[in-house]
Amino acid sequence: MMTDELAPRELNLLRAIQKHWDAHGYAPSLRTLNDELNFRSTSVVRYYVLKLEAHRLLHVPRDPYGTMLAHTIKLTPLGYATYIESKTQEEPLT
Repeated sequence: MMTDELAPRELNLLRAIQKHWDAHGYAPSLRTLNDELNFRSTSVVRYYVLKLEAHRLLHVPRDPYGTMLAHTIKLTPLGYATYIESKTQEEPLT
């Protein structure tokens, strides 16, 4: 997927998830992403995570009841390729 097909918030979220993985070795929580990206609430973060999952850029494991598992969100190979592409066009996280 081309980075110009993503909304700025989606691209910033994708970058923040991978940067957290690189720095800590595990995925950030929705609250951590909310604090870092200054979204209005964790519900907004969840909305964008689900959009990125629908674009097949994220893999979001769930428990048997369908609840997202904490600290397990990963970029798919397509998501990682999009992240690498975005690094050449990187803007500050907003």
